[in-house]
Amino acid sequence: MAFSIIPAQNEAQSIANVLRQLHRAGIRQHVLIANGCSDHTAQVARQTVACTADALCIVECQALGLDIPRAVGLMAGLRWHPDADGAVFIDGDLRGSFGPHLEEFLRYAQSTDVCWCQQESHAPNRFLPISEPGLTTLSPHAKRFWQFAAFARVPLWISKRSVHAVHPLWVQSPGEWLAQTLLRTSLRLELYPTKSLLWLGHPSGSYIEHKSRETHLAAEARLCWKRLHSGVWEEKGRWAMPRPWDVRISYIDPPP
Repeated sequence: MAFSIIPAQNEAQSIANVLRQLHRAGIRQHVLIANGCSDHTAQVARQTVACTADALCIVECQALGLDIPRAVGLMAGLRWHPDADGAVFIDGDLRGSFGPHLEEFLRYAQSTDVCWCQQESHAPNRFLPISEPGLTTLSPHAKRFWQFAAFARVPLWISKRSVHAVHPLWVQSPGEWLAQTLLRTSLRLELYPTKSLLWLGHPSGSYIEHKSRETHLAAEARLCWKRLHSGVWEEKGRWAMPRPWDVRISYIDPPP
């Protein structure tokens, strides 16, 4: 059993389609993070699950940026579904009929601990070289994952086993989280081969918003590189744990 995590900020126009496509993909439990919403995103989500008979948890919070809502949603989902096998992250602004393709991705991903889509055009080596000495301590498998992992992109599968290895609060910073995950040699990392993510539909948003995400992607890649290059992770010298945030779980259906 898995649940979805859907960060959304004013996505009343697209959230119904996202929930319906997740239902088609076989996901029946959803955590929606209303990330500073000022429209009817939450109301539309409630109406949609009333038709699909899925379970929905809505977490309301102030606007927390691109990645912090993912950490908030993962923490809430794990408390809501402590027996879940893992979680799949999907954005709330996706359009198109991506349900069957997402089902194929999940079928592949659920035998792994962490799974992303492999897309060379989104590889962090657009920003950083892969042959620096700092990566010599990684296994060949981890190097491959680093080279093609698309930071902060969806879909992303995280198993419960990986959550036990790396605290879910680290998801707020994809670069830090991935560095720690790569250094855990016991975790199974896999890449779902695909030439295009167009099957996910076309995310809404302006050109400026998409360029901002690309800049964010590059920054997280550099952060991950810095952590891997320094080899700073040690049991007695951990990186400073991020601080939690004040959020409110406003709606759960059905109740626990």
